[in-house]
Amino acid sequence: MASRARQFALRLLVPVITVVICLFVVELLLRLPMFEGYKDYEPTLKGGPLAYLPNQDTRHRLGSDFDTLIHINSRGFRDSEYAGAGRTALALGDSFTEGWGVDLEESWPKRLHEELARRGNGYEHIYDAGRSGTNPKNYAAVFDQFFSADPHIDLVIVGLCLSNDIIDVGTPSVRVVPEPTWGSRLKIFALNNSVLYNIARRSLRYNPRTEKLLSKLGLTNPPKIPLDFSSSEANSRRWPYSAQFLVDFAARVRATNRKFLVVLIPGKEQVVKEYSDTLLQYTGTSPDDVAFLGFRDFVLRELTDKGVDVLDLTPAFDEPAAGTSADLYFRGDGHWNEAGHELAARNIAEHLVAAHSKPGETGVVSHR
Repeated sequence: MASRARQFALRLLVPVITVVICLFVVELLLRLPMFEGYKDYEPTLKGGPLAYLPNQDTRHRLGSDFDTLIHINSRGFRDSEYAGAGRTALALGDSFTEGWGVDLEESWPKRLHEELARRGNGYEHIYDAGRSGTNPKNYAAVFDQFFSADPHIDLVIVGLCLSNDIIDVGTPSVRVVPEPTWGSRLKIFALNNSVLYNIARRSLRYNPRTEKLLSKLGLTNPPKIPLDFSSSEANSRRWPYSAQFLVDFAARVRATNRKFLVVLIPGKEQVVKEYSDTLLQYTGTSPDDVAFLGFRDFVLRELTDKGVDVLDLTPAFDEPAAGTSADLYFRGDGHWNEAGHELAARNIAEHLVAAHSKPGETGVVSHR
């Protein structure tokens, strides 16, 4: 009996070893220079509670979508060094504001600097203090700690991501980074060292059918719709808190004789119908269970009613003057590409010139 079990184990081991050797050989072949383009890079930035740790450099690449270098300055932000001189605007927000996937000079704060200069209403600096994975409480804390005492800042712009910036009383005001698990460490190692893993991972990004199949086999997490799009009562109860937090933040900033603008940033799910339809299909979610624009409608109404200057970019991205909404986002990622940042900057510039032409004016403008 033991002999048969041993023979069975050996027969099973042979194909396993063969597969491992084949994968190893394929991995070696894919490391040839001609296959360099198949390797992606995730940004490996170390962060503190509010900002990144200072003076870091990393690379970020995803397939044919983007390949960019990221430099973090001595203050912990993705911007050039800032000496604190001249008329300055401050941009706060998450990865959309930081410029996920684009070069720094292509991010909307930097493009806004160019747009305003062309209109003769320029700033000496538009400082990009965005950080990926943060929320409005983080934005306010960054302003308080790093910029509230800076006399050169006369405008604060908050980029509010409509797909993940809903907060509640329990949301922390600092970035909480959990200790990486062994599984996540293994994924990062494979991502940074295995071309074969990158090819498999990329197939998930660009092919939802593959992702759904692998999730059924238990080889990846199933696709899901973010909680912030849920039409549940539990989610909508967070809306008033989020809006009131922004109203209070605006009041604090304006009390220091600074202007304050909230820019509503639409997620890919909210304006690219093909993307949202695919998401609903592959998650098996009923359209009745989601409210893609629920929070947007609520926060726009609340901020407007309470006198907070707000610009809704949803119409501009939902029906762009040129091309389609999909042309403004990366194909394998939910963030804006260069065209998206350019469109955002142009609309923000038009709003600022119109709404802030006279001191103290506020309003709501939806641009196309």
